[in-house]
Order: sequence, then structure tokens, then C-alpha cells
Amino acid sequence: MPHHHMVLKTRLATGLCAAALLFCGPVQSATGSKPTTVNNPFTPSIENSLMHALPLFYHDIVQFDIAQHGSLNFPEQPDNYEFTDKANVIPLAVQELALSIGHYPLVFIPGQGKESPTLVAVVGIGDNLNRFLTANKQWRPNTYIPAYVRQYPFIAIRNDANQDILLGIDNNPDWLKRSGGQSFIDANGKHTPRLEHTLAFAREYLAFNERTRAMAQALQAAGVLEEGHLNFNPPDGGEVREVNGFLIVNEAKLKALPDAELLKLHHADALGLAYAQLLSMGNLQNVLARPDNLNLPAEVTQKSTQPNAGSKQKYKSGKKTSF
Repeated sequence: MPHHHMVLKTRLATGLCAAALLFCGPVQSATGSKPTTVNNPFTPSIENSLMHALPLFYHDIVQFDIAQHGSLNFPEQPDNYEFTDKANVIPLAVQELALSIGHYPLVFIPGQGKESPTLVAVVGIGDNLNRFLTANKQWRPNTYIPAYVRQYPFIAIRNDANQDILLGIDNNPDWLKRSGGQSFIDANGKHTPRLEHTLAFAREYLAFNERTRAMAQALQAAGVLEEGHLNFNPPDGGEVREVNGFLIVNEAKLKALPDAELLKLHHADALGLAYAQLLSMGNLQNVLARPDNLNLPAEVTQKSTQPNAGSKQKYKSGKKTSF
């Protein structure tokens, strides 16, 4: 008797938009002074807007303050990555492509209005389960951990008034009360190497994301991004999960661009990003199961709603993976 599959439709973007990579109102000053309104590192400025969700993984961002936070000494490396457990996607910067392209499918999450798309690594199938975590909440062995994860609980933020880059920290008591790492100031009140490294990492990551956003915007302006769809079909008669809400590169449209448009993408360094996204879809099988059950058979189908979507390619994972 054939299986009767229940179809469950999910927008992949909800994994990002639920935490939206947009700030919800002002970031509070740790010293209790007037809050400083800041913009999200991954999207353009949204003036006078106070009703947006916090960035993915963050709950209460405050400005890093030496007096309050300098003596904190939580470990440099987390004991586990449980804070990422419900992620479907994780933001990436273009400088991470070489390290991530062998592990994750890469897609774009549409921006709001005229905002640029966000490059992300797919780590779940829209069910709020990060499938790159092991049962004990460690990252899958021999797999690149995105810089966005590694920067937590810090984040670079911009001051609306003067565009200065500030260091923010998630006011997470369970995290901040831990010990075992180097503090951020020494006995003489001077910056430790850890604080200098944290500042440099956060600022560099913000700059990388601004560059990535510009490249994604160039692809969108060229008209080569289209909405993607994925079907995850379990072999045991369970729910068929249809995932959408993300953008992928239409290779046929990319190839059909006039030389002048291709040259624009070349100068924007966006061509490499486009082909990296296309190649990365061969990693879909990596998302089908947690690492303690990597042999789970399943069927994944990618389909395009746009004409001229290009030739179909097939990838195997368990029974079949095709798109």
C-alpha cells in the first residue's frame, strides 16, 4: 500500500526572520545612560524603527562596558553550541566561502523592501532543528563553524548618530556568569589580548558582512536571483516538508546576461559568490539528519518557479536527491 504523505509547508526564512537579523529598538547602555539606537550589521539602516526582532541567537544586546564587563572571564570557547539548536540558517560572510562550501548548502534570505539579501548557510529543514549539532550539542565533527556563531555573545553595532562601530554583548546571565577564560582587563585596568582580539574580530566581521551584502545586492540587481523551493520527503510515510522563503541563483539567467552586465558582476566580485551558491547545493544531503544519524535515507527536491531555470541535476542521499 502506498504511503500517504502529509505535506508541511515551511518558510526557511522564518528561521532567520524570527530573529530577523534586525534589531528590536535601541541597544541599552550597560551604564544606564541614554540608550544608543543602532542598526543591524547585516541590513541597511532602518530609520526611526523600534519594532524589529533581535539578531539570531541574541536576546538582550547592551553596549560592552569596561566597568561592568571587563572582569568577566567566561571561557573563550563554549562548552557546547546549544544556543544554536533551533537555527534553520546561519549568516555567512563571503570570506567564509572557501571554508563552508564543502559543508553547507548556501542560499540567500530576501531583505525587507529594498534591503539586500542575506547570505546564509542552511543547517535545518525549516523545523527549527539545527542538524549540524550532535546529541550533546557539539558541532558536527570536521565541519566548519560559521564566524557568526563563533562571535557570540559579542556583535559589532553602528551608532546611528555618527556611524561609529561599537561592541555589543548579549546580556545572557547563564553565559556571562561562567568562568575559566581570560578577563577583558588586567589588574591594572588595561585591555587584555582577549579584548583586543574580540574588538578586531567583531569589527572585521561587520566589514565582511557589508561587503557580502553589496555582492548579494549586485546579484539581485542583475535579476539572477529567484525564489527557491525544497521538498524533504521522508521514506517512512512521514510528513513531506516543503521549504521556501529563500533565494537561489538561476544559472541560465546568469549565463544569458549581456557582457556588460557580467562585467558589472565581475567588478563587484559577485560572480564567484553566484557559482559558490550553485555548487553548494550538492551539500543538501548534509542537512537531512543530525550527525548521529547521518545515514537517514531521504529525498530532497529543489524546484524553480521561474522559467529558464536551467538543466536539472541529481545528487544522491539515501534513496535519491534531485533538483
